[in-house]
Amino acid sequence: MSIINPWLIEEKDFIAAKDLRSKLNFWLKYAVLAVSAHNTQPWSCLFRDNSLFVYRNEGRTLGSDQTTRLAHIGIGAFIENLSIASKNWGYEPKIHITAFSPNELEVAQISFDKVAEATGREYLELFKVITARHTNRGLYMPGKLDEHLLNTIATDGEGTAKSFVITEESGRKRIGELVAKGTDIALSLPFMKRELASFIYSSRKPKEIGMPIESMIPGHLKNLIRPETAIKFMNPESLARENMKKYSQAPALVIVGTYEDGPAAWIDAGRLMQRILLRATTKGYSHDIAAGPIEIPTLLPILRQEIQPNTRPQLLFRIGRAETPSLSISSGRKAVII
Repeated sequence: MSIINPWLIEEKDFIAAKDLRSKLNFWLKYAVLAVSAHNTQPWSCLFRDNSLFVYRNEGRTLGSDQTTRLAHIGIGAFIENLSIASKNWGYEPKIHITAFSPNELEVAQISFDKVAEATGREYLELFKVITARHTNRGLYMPGKLDEHLLNTIATDGEGTAKSFVITEESGRKRIGELVAKGTDIALSLPFMKRELASFIYSSRKPKEIGMPIESMIPGHLKNLIRPETAIKFMNPESLARENMKKYSQAPALVIVGTYEDGPAAWIDAGRLMQRILLRATTKGYSHDIAAGPIEIPTLLPILRQEIQPNTRPQLLFRIGRAETPSLSISSGRKAVII
């Protein structure tokens, strides 16, 4: 993992890793490339008694994330990347979720057993694209996606989490309208605008936490690097219209829902989301996550009607082939060393 580019990982470094701690430090280079809200990376780790303890980092939990739901989802994605990486090198993780209350900082305890053979072909394919997965917030090309991929996503699950694929035009239009409403409401709140702006930076001055403005605003506006300037160009109505188009026209939308609602379920949702995004990456597809319809209480019940009863939506995102690949820009990462 390069300090300049954390997405460049030298696999030869694993050969030099002699003990479990050294191996874990190598796998953690892949784990930190997981998705998290505003790229806050709300995790920290401790190595003790030959096990890895995963914690929620209070200092990197969003102020708007009062329930810590988003932080736990990000930690779930982190654990999934770690699991895939360790399996690729012949170690089976035993994951024990320890968090019962949203306010607990210790989230999971993970031990690793050496197995006779490395993981199967599917996980090998997922491992290969961990460093290639990036968000793309632009428009996606129309047309059907790989049918086998969509079927795999629709039948996948993790613990209490299940995924739902929406490809029919009417469903995409309904959800696109919800995304537009969510965008308008969220960016009309000064606190939400300030929080988002605080995580924006320029790729010319990269940071370990947050999102490059070049991935969010194309054209000449990408030169805006001051958060207060970026806020000025965040017009809620305009962005709402753009997002409605993006979600209505996307080839496929995915909702990850859970049958329970708490830290363990949120972690399940994060793990399933990360796995789906990696599967999409193996086909050359991009992704983009929409928070509004899930975070805004008045919109959540409406989105819930799109999936099975008694299932709580935890994540909504679109997948497809990006019209503008240049918007798939790497974000920074903070190394985790135990």
